[in-house]
Amino acid sequence: MGETFNVNEFLEHLDKEFARKADSAEIASYLDASLAAARQSHDQGGELTVLNEMIGFNRSRALHDANASVIPTALKLAESLNIAGTPAGVATLINAATGYRAAGDLPHAESMYRKALAENTRLKQPNIRETAALHNNLSMLYSDMHEFSKAETELETALQLLTDMQSSESVSINRKNADSDLHIAKKGTREQKEMDSLNVDLASTHTNLALVLLAQDRVDDASTHSLKALSIYELGNLTDRAHYASALACQGQVFFRQGHYARSVEHYHHALDLIETRFGKTSDYYKTTKSNLIQAQAKLEHTPGGNAPQHRITGLELSRAYWEEFGKSLIHDRFADYESHIAVGLVGHGSQCFGFDDELSEDHDFAPGFCVWLTQKDYAQFGASLQNEYDRLPKSFMGFGPDTTSVRAHGMNKRYGIFSIGDFFESITGLPEAPGQDEFPLWLSLSEATLATATNGEVFADPLGAFSKTRQGFTFMPDDVRLSLISRRLGMMAQTGQYNVERMARRNDWPAVWLSVCEFVKACSSCIFLVNNPVSAGYVPYYKWNFAALRRLAARMGMVLRDVPAQLEQLIAASSKLSAHTTASQLSAGRAIEPLTSIIDSICREVVTELRRQGLTTSSETFLEWQRPFIEANITSRETCLRSL
Repeated sequence: MGETFNVNEFLEHLDKEFARKADSAEIASYLDASLAAARQSHDQGGELTVLNEMIGFNRSRALHDANASVIPTALKLAESLNIAGTPAGVATLINAATGYRAAGDLPHAESMYRKALAENTRLKQPNIRETAALHNNLSMLYSDMHEFSKAETELETALQLLTDMQSSESVSINRKNADSDLHIAKKGTREQKEMDSLNVDLASTHTNLALVLLAQDRVDDASTHSLKALSIYELGNLTDRAHYASALACQGQVFFRQGHYARSVEHYHHALDLIETRFGKTSDYYKTTKSNLIQAQAKLEHTPGGNAPQHRITGLELSRAYWEEFGKSLIHDRFADYESHIAVGLVGHGSQCFGFDDELSEDHDFAPGFCVWLTQKDYAQFGASLQNEYDRLPKSFMGFGPDTTSVRAHGMNKRYGIFSIGDFFESITGLPEAPGQDEFPLWLSLSEATLATATNGEVFADPLGAFSKTRQGFTFMPDDVRLSLISRRLGMMAQTGQYNVERMARRNDWPAVWLSVCEFVKACSSCIFLVNNPVSAGYVPYYKWNFAALRRLAARMGMVLRDVPAQLEQLIAASSKLSAHTTASQLSAGRAIEPLTSIIDSICREVVTELRRQGLTTSSETFLEWQRPFIEANITSRETCLRSL
């Protein structure tokens, strides 16, 4: 980065990393390097910029333990820079507060937000929209604390600020229009764009207020604000804005509470389409809205004359809906003192945890339920009583249940219920937490299918962050281990596909040809996930879901070797056909297996091209066994278990 630290270059590069969907490890490494560079340059302003970006990154990845040290460091540096009462000082306080809120440290979050508000008043010209945003943030914090009357007060304050500003801006625009020759407001003017942004803030505040009122069972008041939000978007031609989806979903919730299930479904569908376009199907925003839609559809189906669109609910959707319907209130009503300690979701064994379930999956271990994860201390303190309360929840929900469990889904292998975090992961992996970054033999002892099971599914809530941190630990495979496994997979691909397919064909042993192809496919499937890096791609699951996982990975943006999974399917089909029907003699073996060797050669060339692109090899050799020394040359550790040559 040179002797001086360039903040603009840092931010531009960081934006590019996020835009290309770089994996978490790469971004974390870049942030660490940038922080070191800023400190080496004695650029404290640059250092604070990097720290603020770190807080946001850690928050988005649920790395709350990391923020436990980064946030105080940023606050201390801001204090030494004497930027209290400046925009940079206020921004740092807000960032810290949001980080604390995400980590479940609500008292610290409230303190920081309050301090930010106080500092904001010291600004020479406080930005009214930013002040209103601060009150909105405080309201969300109070909602998290279930102090809805306080949340309502903050939103009313924000609403008044924005309404007054809107009136002032309207007068200003009208005066300018009166002085113009056209006497009209042009949609493209800077003033009109500012007014549009202000109206979006106003509509968002109405939406937030409606949600707080719903939490207090004031449905009619909520409806007033929800409809007001929608009218602002629609009358102002602002329905292309991202927050419009929130207003639609909020109105869907209002209609649901009013018993207007058809209209609720209609609004949720509209919201879901917009969310999918803007944020994708993997976002929590999409999943929560989808869960609400499913509940509204279920109500509509059981309403006389109801006719909800047909949709097969997945296991993850059923679990989330069951949690929203029964789990949240159970924990809030019976275990309020521990609410900020409780993680909830669905992870582990079963096709539904991978998101691969279908109608055939419903014959066993498919029922409404969710997992609750506690620290060992909390589990010892109230785990048994929470399990007793969980067992009293309805056994059937939305037409599913009671559970018909398989013999392997009992005791420590149960799919739903209350778990200590350590025991949960130990039941899957044999370890209560991921091995350390230098515990290479332990990492090598864990199969990728086991790691896939430990890191699949979804986490619906984790205010403490302890479960997510442990789960994420299993995704951080040391790079030396990853490289070691890539080398081994290349060796197996060479041995089976590039070498033994032809040799077994020459022996006229067609079942052995088919088995060689299968071993090639297994090794290549693993290699695809490893080359994409488990931090972002995950791990290849057990054989049953091998191709389902490959198809899903190939459909994701930013993944490499995206064409290879389809070629693997072609290879399996061709080898199966050949094994079943050929009577080729030894002399015609080469011609008989030509479709297989052609596909294998194509796959191996693509793998080598990608390895070269990533700088893992400088060789163009397509026989993969000869690539292994180049791959293993990148391994930095001297541990002999990492080298297989």
